[in-house]
Amino acid sequence: MIKIIFPWIHSGKANKKVNDKINEISQGHLDSNFDYMKGYKDIKLQEAEEFFEKTLDVKKSLEDKLKTSLFSVTFGITVLTSAISLLFNDGISSLDTTYKGVIFLAGSIAVIYMMLAGIFAIKTISGYIAVYQLFPEDISNVSEDNKKKSVAICAELNSLSNIIRQNLMNVSFHCIINSLFVMMIFFFLVGTGSFIGNKHAGNPSKVEVVVQPNKDSIDSLDSKIVEYNIHSTSRLDSLQKEISTNTKITSQINSRIEKIEKNVETNRSEIERRMKKQEKSSNNKLHTDVDSATLHPRR
Repeated sequence: MIKIIFPWIHSGKANKKVNDKINEISQGHLDSNFDYMKGYKDIKLQEAEEFFEKTLDVKKSLEDKLKTSLFSVTFGITVLTSAISLLFNDGISSLDTTYKGVIFLAGSIAVIYMMLAGIFAIKTISGYIAVYQLFPEDISNVSEDNKKKSVAICAELNSLSNIIRQNLMNVSFHCIINSLFVMMIFFFLVGTGSFIGNKHAGNPSKVEVVVQPNKDSIDSLDSKIVEYNIHSTSRLDSLQKEISTNTKITSQINSRIEKIEKNVETNRSEIERRMKKQEKSSNNKLHTDVDSATLHPRR
């Protein structure tokens, strides 16, 4: 039950273990920490490189899913906040205060879960963009076995990083599911409350007015109509402001996603430029110690 209500707790513990394994591999403890590339010594260099490429494909697939998740989150928050505002101004205004408090609590929990889903999705995209790969200077003039070893290390580290990304993505998806479940409760309570309100107070859409044939009654009726029009205009203005605010939030999130994508593309272009530059100069370098090759994560 705790994993369902608070999915980020279990994910945090799992990611801590994965990070510990990444640190162990970075320090040179390889064989005992290899899972994805276990047995790499028995395959060819080309096959090891194919496994490395698969880790990059998995990373791209996870990022695409998270972008879809962000769109769902922004849409869900907009719908929920607008519905809560509208219902409390009109739909359930005649209900008991305690019942309205329960409805408001359910709606707030649904919004919070949606916001958490967005936070974990953004954290995954912007916080884990590093890719482990080799540069020409790391594998030039070394034996094929050592090249294969270096490729296997990068593939294993990328695979572990993808596990962290997937854990965070699962937290985001679980928060969306929890939000949808609470939304069902929210609308059920709203429907039940509306039924109860109609049963006790009658149909609010029908107004019975007894008009007496005198001037005071007519003036009183005119005054009530004016007050109703003022109240309706104020409620409409409030709803428009709420929608405008949510639209700005959506625009800010989309702008941030675009900036992140631009940063990723810029980093990728920079790495490709460096690789081409270093490839030209690698023929003049000699590497005598293969195990001194280091990994360069890309940000």
